[in-house]
Amino acid sequence: MSRLIIASNRLPVMINRSADGMTITPSAGGLATGLKSYHKDSDSVWIGWPGLMPNTKKKRKK
Repeated sequence: MSRLIIASNRLPVMINRSADGMTITPSAGGLATGLKSYHKDSDSVWIGWPGLMPNTKKKRKK
């Protein structure tokens, strides 16, 4: 069986930072919606950027 590798500029989730920590929610629309069933139903890996940047110099070094 072959493995599907999806490489995109964004992940199929949205990550939001708050004072309580981070929350992860599925993305709606676009590429994420179109490829969701392929990703879910197969042996696949999705590679992309989560959309967050470190907000302090200390976090950038990690």
